[in-house]
Amino acid sequence: MTLYSLKTEGKVLGIYFSLGTTPSKDPGLSCSKAICDLFKAAKVSALVSIYSLSEASIIDAMIAAHKRGVNVVVVADYVQSQGKNMNQYLKKLESAGIPLFIASKQKACMHN
Repeated sequence: MTLYSLKTEGKVLGIYFSLGTTPSKDPGLSCSKAICDLFKAAKVSALVSIYSLSEASIIDAMIAAHKRGVNVVVVADYVQSQGKNMNQYLKKLESAGIPLFIASKQKACMHN
């Protein structure tokens, strides 16, 4: 896992690039579990920028956080959002009342 320093006014909790990598470096934990744990711990907001969304457990964690009163907002890549599975996941988030924005005007792939 490679962590990059970012200038931010908030706190960077982690940047994940591969499955099985967590802040604790425990190979027994998956990246999706670590991300779900971040949503479970969120108290105020969870602002999400995502290229591809393929894990149902992450969708469920976002919705659960939203139901707890966490301000969850999602920005997704336009091309990826057109895929059948991701489109269904995005519709599920939107149906749950989570604000969803599709980055349709960018000239390059939004690969977050």
